Amino acid sequence: MIDLTKLDGPDDLAESNIPPQEDETKMNEVARVIGPVTFRGFPLRYAYRRAYSELQLLDALAGEVFREGICYVFMSRGDVDLMSYLQAIARMQRIEHLGLSTWNANLPDVARLVQMHDEGRIGRMDLFLGTVNRYGAEARQNVEEYRRLTADRPDVRVVVAKTHIKAFWGDGESFPFVITGSANLNTNVNMEAMTVLVDREAYRFFDEFFNEAETIR
Repeated sequence: MIDLTKLDGPDDLAESNIPPQEDETKMNEVARVIGPVTFRGFPLRYAYRRAYSELQLLDALAGEVFREGICYVFMSRGDVDLMSYLQAIARMQRIEHLGLSTWNANLPDVARLVQMHDEGRIGRMDLFLGTVNRYGAEARQNVEEYRRLTADRPDVRVVVAKTHIKAFWGDGESFPFVITGSANLNTNVNMEAMTVLVDREAYRFFDEFFNEAETIR
């Protein structure tokens, strides 16, 4: 059991007003963690939130590599997002197949998945988005926005389903995994509980379940 609430740091970084000009050292650190901060023109504060969240999780793991047959449980107070768990696994291995289910998805996080695919860190992807994504309004992007983003990538599938499940499931060079809990694929300041199952049967169960799920469009 890993309690991320013991780590120090702001719990409202995602909502903070980060100055437009930052020193080069900080910029280089962000770029080292998540890649170029200007990717698709996303705001700098999102890049800082991603870097902060991922470094918090890496500090908590303290070099631990996920091992098959073990269940890892995490609790956080709004300082670690769903994407950070996937980033941690992607540092341990190349992900050959990735599935995602989320009720709400934000464009920067979906675009980050696409970037990781283009970098070769993730292979085939199946993205199941909740019905809220049919309506484009501010942070809740229309599903067509995601389909345009993935249109020239035949091994990336985007569908809308009646899902309220929040989960990643995948298989990689070293181990299969399921990441599931309360967090949607968005950056927020909510308390979240997340579980990482390093288990092939769990991966197969999630994959088969969603392959049989009724899709809306």
